[in-house]
Amino acid sequence: DEDEDEDEDEDDDIVDHVDEEDERSDEELKKYANAMYDEMDKDQDDKVTWAEYYHVVKKDKDYTGETKAEEEEDFKEIDADKNGYVTRQELVEDWLREDLDFADDDEVDDDDEDNEDDEDDAGTEDDDEDEDPSVKKPSSSSTKSKAAASSKSKSTDSDETLGDKLKDTALKIFKTRAPTPKSINVKLFQAGGVSWNAAEQHCRKLDKHLCPDKAVHQLKLCQDPDPSHKGRSVPIDTPGVWMVLDTCTKENHGTDRANKALIACC
Repeated sequence: DEDEDEDEDEDDDIVDHVDEEDERSDEELKKYANAMYDEMDKDQDDKVTWAEYYHVVKKDKDYTGETKAEEEEDFKEIDADKNGYVTRQELVEDWLREDLDFADDDEVDDDDEDNEDDEDDAGTEDDDEDEDPSVKKPSSSSTKSKAAASSKSKSTDSDETLGDKLKDTALKIFKTRAPTPKSINVKLFQAGGVSWNAAEQHCRKLDKHLCPDKAVHQLKLCQDPDPSHKGRSVPIDTPGVWMVLDTCTKENHGTDRANKALIACC
């Protein structure tokens, strides 16, 4: 009876998980889709083969940890007419699908900024350590001349830089491509602290059960840039086992230990 009361208390802490509404317009999505297609279709024949597709998407494979086989499944899904290659129209239509989720721009940008800050800090430290007091620094006029030349060069390359940035952002957003929970009949909840038992009982009230790890991977919840997923674990269908989202590893915490959770009911 005491265990049942504890589970009921934990159940009160379980709330619906709601992602913030993506405010991107269809035009913005088309812009990203076209930038990505330009990167893949180098010979501009409007036919992107599996080899061309994988050559581009594999560049950021560590971003979501997808295997080559999973990438190929995505390619086959985008190839709507199943003729072995992806047209520009097929890629654009895939980006516009209502049954797919993509990370928000700011989530991807935040991840990039964190990496850039780390690199900048490292570069500053290296400069300080390598500086030799016996070496004369360039005069201010020399420095200004070089700065002016650099500024002119940057201005000339600005369009190309913006284009590369757009393609890079498009690819990172695309790598978070995943079915919406609703499209595969999954209901998501979150809790500040809940046990495996309480999570399973909550799913049973909906005539569901905790999802297997396959569903967690399918929804790309692991290493998701969504800040609301940080520090959470997903209880899966094996008693006491949780999928840690930050590391995408499984851990056995027992059935009664409470964890900060994202609950997926299948």
